[in-house]
Amino acid sequence: MVPQRRPNVSRFNMLLHGVPYACTDGTGWAVAFTSWIAGPFSRITVDYNDLPAGATRLVVAIWQNGLVEGADSHQLTFKTQYVPDQDTDIRIVVTYPISMRVRVARPRPTVEVPGLVAWEIHLQHQQRFMPLLTLDTTGH
Repeated sequence: MVPQRRPNVSRFNMLLHGVPYACTDGTGWAVAFTSWIAGPFSRITVDYNDLPAGATRLVVAIWQNGLVEGADSHQLTFKTQYVPDQDTDIRIVVTYPISMRVRVARPRPTVEVPGLVAWEIHLQHQQRFMPLLTLDTTGH
């Protein structure tokens, strides 16, 4: 949530667990930020003037639990594994700045639009599901 702007205040801060990689508004447009890392936490600072008009929500991508890896300087890979102990429906939603491009999405996502990839699947007991998403950070 974007805090309401107060007179004579040009920036706001958020404290997060993990290391921030990217920040977008609720529609997927990239938002500039600066960060300061302190142990397992990071403080990000966003200038109100860098927000798209009408932005009320921010989505911050963070490096956490090994789910996102930098394959090289132009590529990010999201991967995880689910093996449920009972039949269940799962939904995985990955949002990213729309300036990036999807290189690989396996298995085929249920939804793929600029800035968002989602998988929705029913898993049987002990059925393995290993989604993989690779993004080109240069946008080419």
